[in-house]
Amino acid sequence: MWDFQSLTSAITKTVSSTVESVKETWDKEKEEFQRDEQKYNKGFSTTSGEDLPIWEKIPEKWQGDRANEWRALAQLLPKDHNTFLIGAERELGEFEASCCKECGIAIDFAEYEKVDETKTSSCAVASLSSCKQLDDARFALVPKKVKDGIFWKRFFWKCGELSNCENSEKVLTMLCVLNTASIADEDQKAKRVGELKEILAEYLEIEGRRNWMKDNLERLTEETKTAQEASQLLTHYMEKCSSGGVDEKDKDLMESLFESCKYHKQKISSMLGEITTKLDDTTGNATVEGLMKENEELQNVIKAYSSKFEGKGAVQESTPAAAEGGDAKGADNDDEDFETVLPWEEEDSDEEEEQEGDGGSK
Repeated sequence: MWDFQSLTSAITKTVSSTVESVKETWDKEKEEFQRDEQKYNKGFSTTSGEDLPIWEKIPEKWQGDRANEWRALAQLLPKDHNTFLIGAERELGEFEASCCKECGIAIDFAEYEKVDETKTSSCAVASLSSCKQLDDARFALVPKKVKDGIFWKRFFWKCGELSNCENSEKVLTMLCVLNTASIADEDQKAKRVGELKEILAEYLEIEGRRNWMKDNLERLTEETKTAQEASQLLTHYMEKCSSGGVDEKDKDLMESLFESCKYHKQKISSMLGEITTKLDDTTGNATVEGLMKENEELQNVIKAYSSKFEGKGAVQESTPAAAEGGDAKGADNDDEDFETVLPWEEEDSDEEEEQEGDGGSK
């Protein structure tokens, strides 16, 4: 039979030994953590241009209208803890290599060893002090799951690789490979990409707004140009009318131009409302500023015509709600196919209708 006292003594010794071992390991990791902490805080100055957070160091391919996308991406990256837990100590599998090739990206694993901790320490502290996601990730992972130096080295290496991506498709593919232990087939890739899309939702939304503006640039520019021509022509004939140099034909033309200006005013108001729902900040956007300027010019021309030529058609003022894409009366309906036909356009329009009629009877 067991001697209860001996058994108790043995258990006590085992527990004490285990506790001592854990304490020794913890003390060692804590010492390494503090040493890394001192290294990263050494010489840090908030006024130095070198001490910017990583998201304010805009890579060449992200400069200009993609700058805000980089800022969002770099600050969202820490939300995926695999950014810090999965390193460069592996090779791409066959499926992963195929994905990268198809997407047009190249991952340079050798660059990981080139990350210089002495050159990134100030940037690390600046980044840590201004990003809650990064601070939370470090608190959760260091030193329990990863050493502080490796934490930062993996983060900066992956930021460096992402700096070469020209669009979100490449970003998602690269992170799918970098932040996953292995991807063997399309199902695993689709699942991982879905997870990354949730994490990077804000970045993807910013890119989506920029792409919308890019896709609609020609349409917005053309509308501005057409509206400008109508307002300038109506202004010309109003000035001509003031000097008594117009006949009945000119007056009919003025009426057509007036209707055209009202239509374009409604159209531009609708466009501006659409833009405000897509873009957070339109400051400095030449296309938007051009639309706003022409919107104001049309309003002035319409007011001038209405006050000078009573009975020629009243104009309804566009309300702020219309300009912001609201449901104000008079706002343009994109489904409505309406365009004032000017006198010199009537002949061409008739010819087109005749051609269509002939074609339909054949």
